[in-house]
Order: sequence, then C-alpha cells, then structure tokens
Amino acid sequence: MTTSFDTAVRSQEMNVNDDSLREADTNGRTPLVNIAVELRSGLNKSSIVRASNAFLARYTVFFDDEPIIDVPNDLAFNTTSLKNIIQDLRAEGYCVLAVDNLPEFNPVNIYDAEIPFKTAFVYGREGEGLYREELELCDGLVEIPMPGPARSFNVAQAAAIAMGEYTRRHRFTV
Repeated sequence: MTTSFDTAVRSQEMNVNDDSLREADTNGRTPLVNIAVELRSGLNKSSIVRASNAFLARYTVFFDDEPIIDVPNDLAFNTTSLKNIIQDLRAEGYCVLAVDNLPEFNPVNIYDAEIPFKTAFVYGREGEGLYREELELCDGLVEIPMPGPARSFNVAQAAAIAMGEYTRRHRFTV
C-alpha cells in the first residue's frame, strides 16, 4: 500500500525506489520511523541505520543536505524539510516523539511514555540536541534516564535504546 508519506519520500528524491517501498510494506517491518537531525558523524549515521535495520524500522530519515552515506539499507535517505516529513507522518496517523533530555520541556521517561505502534522518533544533533522550533514540531518529548554523571547518551546509542524500547513494547504485533 502506498501512503502519502511514501509519495512525499519519492517526490523529494531521497534515494529510495518503488521496489524498496513495496518491500517495506510486505517484509514484516514495523511502522517505526527514525529521523535524525543534522548529524555530522558518518559513524553515528551508519550506527542508526544498522540499529534501524536490526529493529525492523520502516524508514530512517536524515534531515540534512549531506549526501546519503553508503549503507547496506536502501530505506535510509535525506530530506531538507523536517516540517514536511512530520506533517506527512501525522497525516498517516503517526505520533512524533522527540528524544532528548531538556528539563525545561518536561520530558517523559521513555519507559513510562506512551509509544504507539505508529511512532516516529526524532533525534537531535551531536552535542546540541534539538532546537526549540524542532521540539515544537513534535507531539511529545521523551528522555532516556541516566543515573550516572554523563549529561547525555551519544545520539546513536540513544536511537538504539529508543528503538529497543519500541520493539520491546510491540514485539508481538509485527
């Protein structure tokens, strides 16, 4: 089934072809979408794609204008419009959750948060996280609890933890 999000993906020329879109709808992947904002590290990008593939995510979207890295997963692509991707996902019934630990935005512990089957996680830049205007595009903010002295997890680690929690909750619905 082709959705408006799929059409938006194709219309923005994001290195994905019709065959891979059909495969994503039929190969047992979850509807989980991951969106990473302006990552500088190719290692972080490839680590997120690898985790996305391991957790059977539908798409991994990189919001930046760097060319897509060479990864063994053709469901990873770039976009230059975070707002449009989020609007398209919402039109498909998605809940869009930012993953960050900014106390002024009252994040909910990811282990206590509602995480619907149709969820898109948004991860911020290395070091800076997400900007206020990006957080405001999302439906909610979840944080990963960290009892130790570090301020935050590496973005790829945080993404893998979020995907792992999503998969733990929805493991019998695929």
